[in-house]
Amino acid sequence: MDTSLVISPQRHISLPDMCLFSPTELQIAAGTSELDFIRIIKAVAALDQAEDAWKGDASLFAIKTWGLKHGLEVTASATGYRTFSLRKMAHVAEEFPPTKRINGFSFAHYRQLLPFPREWSYEFIVRHAGEHIPSNSFRAQAELEYGGNPCKSKQPKKRSVLIREDLYARLRPHSANRKVHILIERVLEEWIRTQPDIIPTPTIIYESATARHKREALARKAAKQALREQREAELKTKRNTYAERRAQQIADGVKPIQEKETTVKYSIRVAWRECRGESVIDAPDGPQKYQSKSNQNPTKFYSEQDALAANEKHFTEAGYHEQVVRCEVHNCWHLSHIFTSEA
Repeated sequence: MDTSLVISPQRHISLPDMCLFSPTELQIAAGTSELDFIRIIKAVAALDQAEDAWKGDASLFAIKTWGLKHGLEVTASATGYRTFSLRKMAHVAEEFPPTKRINGFSFAHYRQLLPFPREWSYEFIVRHAGEHIPSNSFRAQAELEYGGNPCKSKQPKKRSVLIREDLYARLRPHSANRKVHILIERVLEEWIRTQPDIIPTPTIIYESATARHKREALARKAAKQALREQREAELKTKRNTYAERRAQQIADGVKPIQEKETTVKYSIRVAWRECRGESVIDAPDGPQKYQSKSNQNPTKFYSEQDALAANEKHFTEAGYHEQVVRCEVHNCWHLSHIFTSEA
């Protein structure tokens, strides 16, 4: 047969007659030496799209021929892979022999089916032969048809029972290579079998952590929905106006709110401090003019006579005179308040 494997139009790899491979398997003769084995694996690994199933078959062949440790070391020197990765590839190649592989499925497809029962996995591969299912969706499709994740623990829940320390010490030598709790379980099971069926066996429903989380989440959702419906019902109920509610409160004995005295506001706004004009600050770009904001807005008079007349009017309202001052900032006259310390 032709042992020249074409990689590209410019390169060829020559393989010995003891090597035969197809898209789904790699066959190596039983009498292959280590040097020929390394040359074969290096040639196969040099392919542009080398299939991992070939490396798995090579690792499995090396393990069966030269032992686990030395066989993986020889394969690692030829492929450049770690022995840990090659051991996993060999495990997949052993679980899915070439007779059970179908062209069209990659090494990653078979690796996704490792947790499932082997005969069921073989039937699953045959059912989906010819379908272009990505490897990352292959596991989801398998779980859908299998009915769940086979990796989930199905062990029953345990309960802690307190026993005396001296009794535990007496049971320990009889457990041999087993744990003490396994010995106690078997002793109790044997004792229960000898008892008459007077008391019916209780039915225990085991609830997984996922099921418990879903149940608690549904309970919280139902409580929120009930509270939301209660609030909506309260909003739909007609509420009395403020006057009606206040009248009912006064009728129940609540004291009425006393009216606050209205603050007298004068018609003329007085200046309580001197008006501030623009100031110059030293900025990085040079002197800048700046005028601070003021919360007072005194009344402006543009003649001294108007300011004196306003002062008399203010006297009639407030009962005291203010001082008429000239404001250079606003170019007008203001009534300035005379404080007690200035009088």
